[in-house]
Amino acid sequence: MEDKITTPAGAEISGLSLTTKMMHSIIESTYSSAQIDDASKQLAFDKLKTKDQTDMIGRTEKYCFAAKPTMESKQQAWDMIFDPEENMPLLHMQSLVIGFKQATQRDLLDNFSEKFFEVIEACVNKKAYAKTRYIYLFMQPNLKASADEIARFEKLRDTLEARSEAEKVEGNDRLIKWLKESIQELNEKKSARELSRKWELERGM
Repeated sequence: MEDKITTPAGAEISGLSLTTKMMHSIIESTYSSAQIDDASKQLAFDKLKTKDQTDMIGRTEKYCFAAKPTMESKQQAWDMIFDPEENMPLLHMQSLVIGFKQATQRDLLDNFSEKFFEVIEACVNKKAYAKTRYIYLFMQPNLKASADEIARFEKLRDTLEARSEAEKVEGNDRLIKWLKESIQELNEKKSARELSRKWELERGM
């Protein structure tokens, strides 16, 4: 399905059109914005629902719910994601966690940094691999690549690795592997940033 693109006056712009996927992407971007009011966002989403009745609507709804730039929405989305009894479809979970992790909303996401390390082990142990992989990837607090951020990953890794085989539970080895991957990636980002700063200083920038 395609929609024609028009000028503000309503005149059709020849040669340009919007696919269904493009319309969903526009609505998702709208919901993550702090400059657009809730009523306008809902109006745009309602219009999208008249044009698409596929499962993509449900996925976009989850994304938009988690992407809203308010603490209330973030907390509600967080509770849904880590609810041990949740049974939403995998694609809906993917959309929810992707919507949650907005790089432009770091101040909001900072409120969940410590919580992640408190709940991720139980999540990985109890939920299916397909879901927990996405939950870990998109909910991990890794936007800063700071020393403090890296230290949190290392602390949980060390705690899990210190357990004996008898003390380990299902999912521990998988989580240790993911933590190590995160630590390596964060250290690489941190080193690259430091190298870039050094280069800028040497060039007097």
